[in-house]
Amino acid sequence: MLDRFIADDDWAGAEDFAHSVDELWQRAESLARLARALAKAGRPTDAMRIRSDAVAVAREGELSNRVQDSLDSSSMLRELAVDLMGSGEKDRALDVARRIANAGKRQRALETLEQLAPDAL
Repeated sequence: MLDRFIADDDWAGAEDFAHSVDELWQRAESLARLARALAKAGRPTDAMRIRSDAVAVAREGELSNRVQDSLDSSSMLRELAVDLMGSGEKDRALDVARRIANAGKRQRALETLEQLAPDAL
């Protein structure tokens, strides 16, 4: 459904849909996909705003008492940190990666960022 909104350039509909997803990690994933599409469409300000929403939702998801949902949210934060690095937001990317709750996922995120930008760390 999200892809249909994006294909139609219905950004408001896409945002409403992404925010309506029940599971927090899946909501963060939908918001991240929307942010990537907005960036690709030349809407960097909207992409940054939606990406910030995705980070906040994924951080909330890390607090889930369902272990898999918490881990999936940590994985989403890793993806978002990579997206941030790719969009030139190095400091924000590092902040997101360093604050990932799961130690293993945090380490993998930092290693990935170091590969993308060796001088960043």
